[in-house]
Amino acid sequence: TVSAIAPDPDNLSTFAALRSSDGALTVMVIAKSLPATGTTSVTLNLANFIPSAAAQRWQIDSTLSGAIALQAPVPLAGSSLTIIAPAQSITLLVIPGSYLNAPTGVVAAATSTSATHVTWSSVPGALTYQVYRSSLNSAFAPIGAATAGTAYDDAGLSADTTYLYKVRAIAASISSSLSAPDPATTIIFTDDTLSAGISVKSLHITQLRTAVNAMRAAAGLTAPTFTDANPAGLRVKALHVVQLRMALDQARATLDLAPIVYTDPALTPGVRLLKAAHIQALRNGVK
Repeated sequence: TVSAIAPDPDNLSTFAALRSSDGALTVMVIAKSLPATGTTSVTLNLANFIPSAAAQRWQIDSTLSGAIALQAPVPLAGSSLTIIAPAQSITLLVIPGSYLNAPTGVVAAATSTSATHVTWSSVPGALTYQVYRSSLNSAFAPIGAATAGTAYDDAGLSADTTYLYKVRAIAASISSSLSAPDPATTIIFTDDTLSAGISVKSLHITQLRTAVNAMRAAAGLTAPTFTDANPAGLRVKALHVVQLRMALDQARATLDLAPIVYTDPALTPGVRLLKAAHIQALRNGVK
């Protein structure tokens, strides 16, 4: 998205957009003052855009009898340019250049109960990347120094805690918006890779409850009440999995994370047997 802000829109308005065909920034400046007030000097300061050449300028004002006139190009000084806007005029500026997209493909995962590993896809034009972190429903804040690579290791973390990560691309003074978030919960599951033949254990449910509660804390939600508060030694029930799904789904929705596509979305107690895939989907949803 692009925003344009003018200090006094009653007298001078601005509108901006990115042209889809070539990525050029287009800026419209509307001077509303009466002819008697004379011209207005307008300085445009560009943020998060990398200009590559002088701005093309078209203008129409009350002295041009409704004609749109191509004016001389406007050079840029760094990320700023200045034009003179006649009274009751419209000026269109087309500024060639590029902008930084937010990184995509951000994946965070716990490597131990006190460390995580974060990776993301490279962004054309980016020189470095800054990683941001949030926990326990706190605001995202930068961590560590900007890195030129597309991976970051975060250490010294608390166990059984969900950390959310976002990444920003940077090129000199230009920076992208933040990426979509991805969570990592610092818990290492027993039987981390569940394959066919491994029985679902009550310990798996206990660990998942800890992880799901951590996700809910990251979203600012309270811990739910689970059936069989201490399932140790009990047979794992479909109800246990259903309750975990409901609690996790609410947390992920609050955190703007994609919904989980579950194997056997409807688990009916006594009708459908539990599978390793049911547990694995929940684990993947907190990792």
